[in-house]
Amino acid sequence: MVKKITSCSLIILFLLTTFTIIDIKPTTVSAINTSITWGNLNNYAFNSTEFPKQAKVCQAVNSMFYGSWFWLPADSYGYYTQPAYVYDALEKVADPYKGVDYTHVFWVGDYNPSLAANTLTPYGQLGLFTNVTGSYVWDNEIYPRTTAYGDSKHYFTFMWTCVNGGLYWNNNVWQNVSGITWPAPAPYYGTPPPPYYFPPPPNYPPNNPCTGYSASNSTHMVGMPLAWTGTAGMSIDGHNNPSGDYTFIGWENTSPFMGNKPTAYYTSYPDLEYSHFIYYFYVHATNYTYGQRPTINEALDCGAEMAFGKKPGSYYSFDFDSSVLNMGEWWHPDGNTTMWLYCRLRVLGNGDMRLPP
Repeated sequence: MVKKITSCSLIILFLLTTFTIIDIKPTTVSAINTSITWGNLNNYAFNSTEFPKQAKVCQAVNSMFYGSWFWLPADSYGYYTQPAYVYDALEKVADPYKGVDYTHVFWVGDYNPSLAANTLTPYGQLGLFTNVTGSYVWDNEIYPRTTAYGDSKHYFTFMWTCVNGGLYWNNNVWQNVSGITWPAPAPYYGTPPPPYYFPPPPNYPPNNPCTGYSASNSTHMVGMPLAWTGTAGMSIDGHNNPSGDYTFIGWENTSPFMGNKPTAYYTSYPDLEYSHFIYYFYVHATNYTYGQRPTINEALDCGAEMAFGKKPGSYYSFDFDSSVLNMGEWWHPDGNTTMWLYCRLRVLGNGDMRLPP
C-alpha cells in the first residue's frame, strides 16, 4: 500500500509542473489515437457553480493527452457539444480513411430520456444534454455511427451522467426492480458488507438481478454502453472480472455533481470533491509507471485512494471496490423522501485495459 501511494503521489507532483491546456475543435478529429471530452448541463436548470467545475475537469483531462505524437486530444465541452459536432466526430472516427485506431471519450453533464416508450424501455431512448436547447444526442443515433464500418473504435468511454451506465435489463427485457429501475418508498439493504468494514458503512447495495446494460431487437436499440462500444457482450463487472476489448464506465441511476463531496463515512478528505477523483484517475491512467501505463482498474484504485483517503477506523486507504463509487448510496430528489434510488458507478468490460502510448 505504501508503494502504491508513493507512485500515485510522484505522478501527480510531476503533472502539476507540466500542465498545459489546449482547445482543438471536434471537426479536426484525425489521428492514430483520439481523446475527446464532451458534455453540457441541462439548459433548463443551469447550475452556475457546477458548469465551470465540469469545464475545468474537461480541460484537465484533455491536457493529459496533449503533447504526444500518437494522440490528438479535443476539449469539446460546452459550446461544441452540439448534435451536429458530436455526430460528425463519430463519423470521422469510424471512417477508415481518417486513420483513427483508438478513441477515448470522457463525457460529463446531464442525461435526458425521450419519454417515448417502446418495447425495450418505458422511458424511451436514452440521451445526453447538449449546448443546443431542446436538442440531444441519442443512443440510437450514436450506435449506427460508431459501427458504420464494423467494430467501434471507441475502446474506452467514461460517462459521468445519470443513468447511462446501469444494469436495467435481462435478455433485452426491462426489469422493474425497486430502488434500481423504479423508486423505492424507503431505503432497504441487500447483502451485508465484507467483514473488514468496521464500523459498517451506512449504505450498501440492494440486490440488482439485472445483467443487461443495453437492449436491442430487430427494429431498434437502447443504451449508451452498446451505442458507444458496439458490443452487447461486455463483462458487467469489469473491475473484478475484466474481459474483452472495450471499457465503459458510467452511473447506475443518479450521478453526483463534480462539485459534490462524498458523505463523511466514505472519505477522510472532507474538502475534496468528486472532481478530484476524476483528476487523479486520469493523472494515473495517462502516465507511465514502471515502463507502461497502469490499467484502468489500477487508475480507479489510485483515484479513490488519492481523493478519499483512509477507511474509517483503518490504516488502509480506500480503493475503488471499497469506495462510495462502487459501494453506492441511496438518493432521493430534493423534497421527496418517498422516491429512493440506489446510485453507483459501474465498470463494464475490461478494466485491465491500458490506454495506448
